[in-house]
Amino acid sequence: MGNIGEVLSIKKIRFVVAGATGYLGSHLIGYLKSKDIPCMALGRKLPKEREISVHNQPVIDWKTDDELVKKLKDFGGQVIINASGYYSRGETSNEIKNYVDGNILFPSKLALASISAGAKRFVHVGSLWEWDQNGGARQRNYYSYSKYSGSHALDVICKNYRRDFLYHLKINDTYGGHDNREKLIPYIKKCITENQEIEIANINKIVNFVHVDDVIQAILQISNFEDFNKNERVFSLLSNESVSIRELLEKISKVVGNSVALKAPKSASPVSSGLDVWVGAPKIPNFKFQHDLGSGLMEYFHDTNTRS
Repeated sequence: MGNIGEVLSIKKIRFVVAGATGYLGSHLIGYLKSKDIPCMALGRKLPKEREISVHNQPVIDWKTDDELVKKLKDFGGQVIINASGYYSRGETSNEIKNYVDGNILFPSKLALASISAGAKRFVHVGSLWEWDQNGGARQRNYYSYSKYSGSHALDVICKNYRRDFLYHLKINDTYGGHDNREKLIPYIKKCITENQEIEIANINKIVNFVHVDDVIQAILQISNFEDFNKNERVFSLLSNESVSIRELLEKISKVVGNSVALKAPKSASPVSSGLDVWVGAPKIPNFKFQHDLGSGLMEYFHDTNTRS
């Protein structure tokens, strides 16, 4: 990743990263520490019996809302980045509770604490799954419902605070940097590594991936409260390469040097990505992607990105 800190003059900003133990949050903490930018890693759940750290950065927990405010004030957090969230494939009563706690209540508590602590910028990382092609809340699962509700709650909480306080960044799917999550690209890599057939329901489905380094670049650009003050409050981050899964597999075959073993697909009918509504949505001004899909896949499949 390029020297974002120097380019955007953010080295003097003090960052608080919520969701620091997650994929995106841990990469963000790693980058900030590599540039000696002051940062606090914030946990989402109550204190545990053992201490947790990310890139040797202790993860801070708290017991009460007042304690959270105090920790933010003591650190002097200027930019609060909420990269946290809860996702599960299940819909049990306990998982529904976790959706509400992780995607609605926690962001709301964090925003209220940030306002009380005098923070200057709150960046909320959301999901393109929150909306359908008609611009309404997607009625597909509890994840999309809860993320949509959480974003709306933040709008209500922050509307009477600083005009340029809250910004939303909506992303679809990410990859890169030792990604071992239960996601499409890591799944394909696992199958190739273990010499297994790849089983995908519909290879004509349209997908759009953004490299994690580019997501971090976008977050930090929005975080620069001295230079980034836009009337728009919601920005989408889509690469210029929406491809079918079939085309993705062809690109990966070129990267690894041989054809991937694909099990006969269950369906071959066209499937919408659901991203159509975001094509014309506000983009981050002057944002330049560092990775095209080809170079990003090359890096990922050949493990040239050493940041975990």
